[in-house]
Amino acid sequence: MKNTVKVGGFSAHLWQASDGRWKWHHRRQGKRVLCAAVSLDKARAKAKAQLKAMRDGKAELDSLSPSVLADFLRWRKQQIASPKLDDAVKEYLAFLHKRGVRETRIIDVDLTNFAKAHRKPIAAITPAMLTDYLDGLGVGPRRWNNVRASIAGLFRWARTMGKLPDAVTAPEKVHARRVEDKPVGIYTPKQFAALLACTDEDFRLAVAIGGLAGLRSEEIHQLRWEDLKLDRDLIEVRAATVKTGKRRLVPILPALAAWIAVSEPQDGNMVAPRLSFSVLQKRLKRHHGIKWIHNGLRHSYGTYRCAVLKDIAAVSYEMGNSPAMVKKHYLEMQDEAAGKAWFNILPKP
Repeated sequence: MKNTVKVGGFSAHLWQASDGRWKWHHRRQGKRVLCAAVSLDKARAKAKAQLKAMRDGKAELDSLSPSVLADFLRWRKQQIASPKLDDAVKEYLAFLHKRGVRETRIIDVDLTNFAKAHRKPIAAITPAMLTDYLDGLGVGPRRWNNVRASIAGLFRWARTMGKLPDAVTAPEKVHARRVEDKPVGIYTPKQFAALLACTDEDFRLAVAIGGLAGLRSEEIHQLRWEDLKLDRDLIEVRAATVKTGKRRLVPILPALAAWIAVSEPQDGNMVAPRLSFSVLQKRLKRHHGIKWIHNGLRHSYGTYRCAVLKDIAAVSYEMGNSPAMVKKHYLEMQDEAAGKAWFNILPKP
């Protein structure tokens, strides 16, 4: 005599053996196991319980060791409690803003894009997912590493806040890419003169300050006209606008003073227009065929300033960089004659 028990898509076929007991087969740890009960009612009840466990994904739990089971339950609890990635990103960015962390714009972009690509809990992100995402960006190793670092910062914060297990996070399991040391891109004095000549009037002083004072693009965009201390020949780079959070004073050299003299404040009494430098890049390429060098103005300043001053400490202070970075990228890259030519580029009468 046969009997069948069904639960969802799972079933067990029971039969009465020659010894009078009811028997059926069940899967345990991938193996087929023969089960038995003294009566049909008990056999059906036991088989039904086994099938329910299979349906609910609990069939293997009884075979796990207590320590392994405890680890699994902790992991499962974390998966359930873990916030959505986009919610974690919003909370983390608010945390950075509250702490007064500088330069969160790029971090914001990196994390927002990452969250858009992964609509799931932060605890569900794996190293493989992160690697695939980074590889799909189509960027160089330095940018690849920078995006990874932004994401790693989010995960470290989430771990500290108890939103992730107290263990190695997914980004920490992804190795950084090797970055080759290449000379920084700079302009020649002739190219810089052409760049200034072709730049529209609204952006011209911003370009001059980039090349003749070495300020970062984001520092130039936040520079107010009153930050130009013309009576002292200094630019005050306020702490609130600096990547390192440290105020510094940059000299207004004679060539830059000449460019300031023929310039006017932009909207809001700012030095630069509210448009990004990418707008200027497109204008120069479209109308003049000039290729924009990423960070080229700042790198040029460091290179030619080192050639003229031959003082690593002074240049590092002016640029807000470490002496090691100045020595590595700028020292002895150009001769003094080229440096003097660079800092003698003046507006045409």
